[in-house]
Amino acid sequence: MAPFKGSINRAPTSLFNLKIFFSRSQAVVGNVLLLASLILDLYLFSAGEEWWRLSMTTKKLPKAQVYKERTIHTYSELWHGSGVLLQRAKGEPKGSYWLWMGSLILTAFAFEAYLNHIGPKLFSYWDALETLSPENKLNVICEKLKIDLPKNNRPRQTVHGLFRFRNNLAHGKTITIKERFEIDVNQCTDKFLANQKATWETYCTKRNSDRVREDIEKVMRLIHEKANLENDPLYGFGMYSASAKLQQDF
Repeated sequence: MAPFKGSINRAPTSLFNLKIFFSRSQAVVGNVLLLASLILDLYLFSAGEEWWRLSMTTKKLPKAQVYKERTIHTYSELWHGSGVLLQRAKGEPKGSYWLWMGSLILTAFAFEAYLNHIGPKLFSYWDALETLSPENKLNVICEKLKIDLPKNNRPRQTVHGLFRFRNNLAHGKTITIKERFEIDVNQCTDKFLANQKATWETYCTKRNSDRVREDIEKVMRLIHEKANLENDPLYGFGMYSASAKLQQDF
């Protein structure tokens, strides 16, 4: 009875293993079929892509007429650049002197570009006023809009200093600075070795960069509000449009 009993116990185990074998075989076959299907899809895709490429090279494609137009508000681009340089100078003090200089120059350019942007919207004969200096352009615009900017106070005082700085660099030339002064002997080393600086060099500071940005923005906002222009937001970068039309061969 013992051998017969043992065979009865082993039969279910063998049947169970056989079921596992067949289930695993089915899984392998399924994976193989799936892989074969993917390979076939890739082949058909690459073959179709190659056919499309060859047909495009042999077939004459129609031509299209393209029209593009872009309006650039230059003052906004320059104003943005001025702010970027100033923020970089604040985040990286080392070498910031040149960043302050760049920010100040771009602020001056931005304000002059703004005056040239707003001028034609206020005067039909603005072309005749183009030769005026930026400060005189500001005078004409302020008179037209009845804006009072006292010359001895901010922000008008800041405008004057900014364009004096701008002119010194825009029309830069070699200069010689001469000084004669008396000093105490204990101050000799510091005073004697210190470099003399031109007016435009002393202007390139964080304080002036912040002040100029603040005051110029006040003036531009005041002018823009008084001008009451529609569809012309301050600091708008402009507009871009594009269209294409297929040409028909007859």
